[in-house]
Amino acid sequence: MANDARKIVLTEEAAKYLRIPTETLVEWREKGIGPRYYDLDEFIRYSVADLNRWLNINSIETTWLMTDREDIENLGPIED
Repeated sequence: MANDARKIVLTEEAAKYLRIPTETLVEWREKGIGPRYYDLDEFIRYSVADLNRWLNINSIETTWLMTDREDIENLGPIED
């Protein structure tokens, strides 16, 4: 969805954009935990800009990054 900051989409399209089942997006909406949406009487719509904003807010950055192969080898064996 290139150049779509102002684009408004249906629930099914929003779920496809997020790569999740439509049912999951509906459940999140009912629980109030999903992305912002617009309730236009009986019509539910999502803004692609809001979907992107929600994705960014819910992104998790890793704080540990090993770039040196020697660091990996120094970890030793994995114990059960």
